[in-house]
Amino acid sequence: MVTTTSLHILRHSLDQLASFGGIPQVYVTLAPHADEAAKALRDAVLAEIPGFSASANPQVLPGLASHGREHVDEICRLIAEGSLGDFGFVRDHARQRAEQRFPLEASLHAYRCGHRVLSQWLRNAVIATLTSGVEQAVAAVADFAIE
Repeated sequence: MVTTTSLHILRHSLDQLASFGGIPQVYVTLAPHADEAAKALRDAVLAEIPGFSASANPQVLPGLASHGREHVDEICRLIAEGSLGDFGFVRDHARQRAEQRFPLEASLHAYRCGHRVLSQWLRNAVIATLTSGVEQAVAAVADFAIE
């Protein structure tokens, strides 16, 4: 669930990243690897959480791929524009999973997998882009990825 506190923390982490002066360049580094990040996200979830592959529901796997891509696209948009969205895609996905009676633990584990994959993608882009303040920027990326 996206809360006012989460949005405030996300805004703060974006502001921290912007303070290092490399946000436009980080986006230029991230964007060409968006497809790879979405695939890595899907692959990590499928490798670690059998509930997705074992589901007999034909909507689960396409939904996983689609939702992962939505996260990647939203991260690119946030980095490029710096403006917070309403994260409706997260609410919609949660509602769909609930309607499908998909196990909550599997969904939560998927977010933990996603955090690892996406934070690594962001971290690599920051390291490849910035020449100073890298340690502080990586810390800001960690905050950003958590939120």
